[in-house]
Amino acid sequence: MDNLLYYLGQISWGNPTWDVFLIVFVAVIAILYGLFLGRDKLMLIFVCLYMSLAITNVAPWLRNLPPLTTDQLFILKSGIFIGVVIILFLLLSRSTLYRTIANTPKHSGLTVIIFSILHVGLVVSVILSFMPSLYEKFLGPLTQKLFISETAQFLWVVIPIIMMAITARHQKIPTLPTKPAHGFFQKKSKTPF
Repeated sequence: MDNLLYYLGQISWGNPTWDVFLIVFVAVIAILYGLFLGRDKLMLIFVCLYMSLAITNVAPWLRNLPPLTTDQLFILKSGIFIGVVIILFLLLSRSTLYRTIANTPKHSGLTVIIFSILHVGLVVSVILSFMPSLYEKFLGPLTQKLFISETAQFLWVVIPIIMMAITARHQKIPTLPTKPAHGFFQKKSKTPF
């Protein structure tokens, strides 16, 4: 945490670096993105992101490719990751999962903004994790600390899950209306009709 505060203290707003540009870009895009998509689609895309990350990391055919340059492998893995997210979103947007998400209570605008920042941060972290390590030196120390370090990658994956659990705990989940019993256990009415 002290290192992060140190890096934040070193930011020169008069002469911004790529670190500052990337962080401001991520924040602005995240807010606009979250407001545009809304909570339901944002939650569905989170599910798609986690599924795509799992698929991309364990796909056996990615290990058995002919020799590729590190640049080609970065482009291939990033493309597969984004492509799988899009395909899963298109498939799941008409599924029971999406209808279940849509029927849960809505979050506040602040919660949607926080989720959208976590969403964009996760995407940036995953794509930068595919980047060849020889290019990491071109990124500033703040970007490396926030998106590329093993701790940062772990936190970008885990914090959204924790936030989902926390926000779900503070919501009253609607229950389905119960129907009166029919048949043998139904109370008999005193009126003939």
